[in-house]
Amino acid sequence: GFFGIDANRKIKAWPETQLAFIKIISNIFADAFEKIQQDKEITELAFHDFLTKLPNRILFQDRAAQAIRLAERTNKTLAVIFLDLDAFKAVNNAVGHDGGDALLIKVADALTKCLRKSDAVSRFGGDEFLILLNNLTSTDDIPRIIEKLLAVFEKPFVIDGQEFFVTASAGIAVYPYDGEGPETLIKNADLAMYKAKEQGKNRFTFCTGDMKDEILMKMKLT
Repeated sequence: GFFGIDANRKIKAWPETQLAFIKIISNIFADAFEKIQQDKEITELAFHDFLTKLPNRILFQDRAAQAIRLAERTNKTLAVIFLDLDAFKAVNNAVGHDGGDALLIKVADALTKCLRKSDAVSRFGGDEFLILLNNLTSTDDIPRIIEKLLAVFEKPFVIDGQEFFVTASAGIAVYPYDGEGPETLIKNADLAMYKAKEQGKNRFTFCTGDMKDEILMKMKLT
């Protein structure tokens, strides 16, 4: 940046004491701006995934909680999608971890582009993503949106000059039927995703009552 003071007419030369004072003021401004930038970077690291720059799980849960409060007031619903790439290890084995990271970045960008501005996508960890479908008037809209998300994987992703066809499995939990808080919705969507993989992968599955009973049983066992 630049800090300066101009005069309409020159009466006399600036004394060294005044120049020194201006330098002190400039340094104070510089330190303040540097601290603002550092705080911004710390916040970015705390709430965003380092690789994909997507919101991380902490920020996703906060946004989901806000969306739930809005849904309560507007009498609308929302859905949490737990999406996991199928056979991601095969990509890592073929092009290494750097290639796998490049694929995750491309997937994150593709998912973001096919969502509405009111929705949100987050990297949960590894090759897992969380998606928030916000402000839904009907659950009938969800399958259409999910199919649009999975269509992202119909074309190959080019990594290091090689084409990779990757599929994904997704589980869906709907508020308020499958949970009234972000953590419960994420857990139920996660279980539904595993059911989708058991059914052959490259598909989506809604959470059901039987799945929620299975979660309770697992919690008791642990």
